[in-house]
Amino acid sequence: MQPAEPFIFNRRNVNYVHGKKKRLSSFQLGIGSFWRIFVFGLAVPIFGIVALYVLVGIDLITQIRVDQDYRTTRAEITDGISSTQDMIFTTYTIEYTFDIASAAYGDKQYVGGELWENSHLGDRVSVRYSALDPSLSYIEGETVFSTGRLPMTGVVVGFGALMLFGGISFWGKELRIRRLSRVGTILTGTLAGAGWSSLGTRTVVTYEAYVEFMTPEGEQVKSRCSITDRVTFPRRPVPLPGTPVLILYENKRRFMLL
Repeated sequence: MQPAEPFIFNRRNVNYVHGKKKRLSSFQLGIGSFWRIFVFGLAVPIFGIVALYVLVGIDLITQIRVDQDYRTTRAEITDGISSTQDMIFTTYTIEYTFDIASAAYGDKQYVGGELWENSHLGDRVSVRYSALDPSLSYIEGETVFSTGRLPMTGVVVGFGALMLFGGISFWGKELRIRRLSRVGTILTGTLAGAGWSSLGTRTVVTYEAYVEFMTPEGEQVKSRCSITDRVTFPRRPVPLPGTPVLILYENKRRFMLL
């Protein structure tokens, strides 16, 4: 009797197993992987950086430059806009103008809720402006770390950091997969049990598999692994316990089910 062929859970790994591809990547390991790479690897961290820069960075840079050599004056409030961001927090923007040496200058700035509630069009507020460049200015007491703006700053910084962390984590996983496919060894193991779940989608099936295999050092490893594959109809039956499986192995901490 011929030995059973190893069951390859993710069929995108077949070409790698047969030597037709030299490395794996997230493009091959998941369904809709292009969009995952675009969203998690590029769009998410870029969005986090943009949010940090627009909502905090611009004002912070302006305030640092002004405080190097500043003067104070009174400015007139000319407009104001409030905007709720995804029902998480509300931003308040005040526009103002002031005159220096017969020249008119103006700017707009995010402010805290207290100043917003107590200000009206035509009111005057104290502003700092750069003695070297009066076009750089900000409302006194309304820095990105002032009491009124601190909640918004905290939310924005936390959100941006989370987006950046997500991108870094994604690319870290991608680099680990690529390294494993370069230096890893394909071992044959045995399936102890498996099940699958579509997780509410008709395109992806996620296998939860329990596998056993021997390392090149002669140690037995038992592990629970998750791996995705594209859904086809009719669906492939879940392999039975005892079915041979393939493990891409570098060491006892770095291996993956193929």
